[in-house]
Amino acid sequence: MQEVFGPEVLRQGGVLMAPLLLLSIAVVAAGVNRLQYWLDWRRQGQTRLDDLKASLQGLSPEESERQLNQGLRRLDRQFSRWEPSLDLAMVLGPLLGLLSTVLGLMRLLQRLGPELLLPRGESLISDYGQILVGTALGLVIAVVALVVQRMNRMQRRSVITGLREACQSR
Repeated sequence: MQEVFGPEVLRQGGVLMAPLLLLSIAVVAAGVNRLQYWLDWRRQGQTRLDDLKASLQGLSPEESERQLNQGLRRLDRQFSRWEPSLDLAMVLGPLLGLLSTVLGLMRLLQRLGPELLLPRGESLISDYGQILVGTALGLVIAVVALVVQRMNRMQRRSVITGLREACQSR
């Protein structure tokens, strides 16, 4: 049995396999980056909360609220790093995969000739599998990008809400 994403299948997948593989590497790298960021945040979270509270000390309630909102917006920008890139990967992955499949089908139809007859002794089953690998890879990229983005967004919202509540209850 042939591997779904084996080197031979990917090689025969066509010219769009390179961008799909690069996109998949970028999505995984963004996911690893976000994981490292949130692990670091957990280790330093209390210190950052204390720093934020200290910056609000001695301010009027209006100034304190403005300073808190400004600090939380700054943190939100840090927390949402890579989200636009993940949005792009969720769209580009399936589109590149679909384009790869269409180009593969066009190659296959060209090989069949105008009569659409299969030369003796050949089978189309492995060809269809190789053609569809682009779509499968594009969909896998989109799913991984979606999971990374949603997990990052949930964590970001949770931390921002927790920081706001902690600072307002001081």
